[in-house]
Amino acid sequence: MEMSPNSPLPFLAMVHWTGAQNQHPSATTLFSVADATPLGGGVRHGLEEELKNKSLCPTAQGWILVHEPEAATTYLLDAQSRQRIQLPDLAMEQRLIPYCSCLLAGAPTAAGCLVLLVEPAAAFIWYCRVGGGDWTKHEYDIGTAGDEYRADKKLIAPIAAYRGRFYFNAMATEMSVLELRPGAGLAFSSVATELADAERYKQALVFMVRTDEEEEEDLYKVVLLHNGGGFDKAKVFRMDFSEHRWCLVDDLGGRAFFVGQMYFGASCVPVAGDGIRRNCVYSLVAAKNTFRIFNLKEGTLEVQNLAPYEPMLETVGKSRLSWVLPTHPRA
Repeated sequence: MEMSPNSPLPFLAMVHWTGAQNQHPSATTLFSVADATPLGGGVRHGLEEELKNKSLCPTAQGWILVHEPEAATTYLLDAQSRQRIQLPDLAMEQRLIPYCSCLLAGAPTAAGCLVLLVEPAAAFIWYCRVGGGDWTKHEYDIGTAGDEYRADKKLIAPIAAYRGRFYFNAMATEMSVLELRPGAGLAFSSVATELADAERYKQALVFMVRTDEEEEEDLYKVVLLHNGGGFDKAKVFRMDFSEHRWCLVDDLGGRAFFVGQMYFGASCVPVAGDGIRRNCVYSLVAAKNTFRIFNLKEGTLEVQNLAPYEPMLETVGKSRLSWVLPTHPRA
């Protein structure tokens, strides 16, 4: 069953892992976000065949970073058209790839587009350029956090690509910035920001989302608040760079935001018939096989459970959900 122009993007990809320590990707099951059911309707979907036995890491721009260990190949994949953009092979430990943050500084169809991978639990980033040389691995140092008994390195998370830079770790009164310019190496800096309302909450998960419109480009911060029974409330802030201030909003301009594990954050504009709700935040930070829908205008929360499905024998093991979005979020 091949992808058609009417395929229901965005959707959920559930990657199944096998092996003694769940180190080997085996199969991928795709689910509709609109009704939480498997896309193939009992028949193996064409994209599921494409992703079989491969590690993947979705990007906020819709492209999927795919690593095929047996063929020692790495590429970016458009889930809609199935277009591939070849990259140098990535020599990262395979089980880490799905937990990384993958970002693109521009359109990967253009030569020289920067591809950045941020490791989830260690102070390493990897980067390369489309049409360029091999991946570069870099150990960064942005300070430590802890006390007199234990201090650990600060890590980059969450992070978003915005106007050629990477903004990350949107803390109470500052936001960090990473630049990677050809021939100039890495440069870290920070932007002072005013205290936002969400900073008053002690338990929160923070995500960063960039919107990409033809006439405007904005940077947002999504904050999921823990009220004792789980992360059951969402607040969204837009960065006003003229005043260096996070502004609380309840209107996403008709967009839908998607946040997920390992601080993934992305957005798209729903189109007629795709079943995606406008001005809502879709969150995977919940129990296994569920996602939450926060309606910002109405202040409501809805929990969606994925429909039961019969996994293939080779899918027995650990599973991981991630969002897959269209590569043209304005379409």
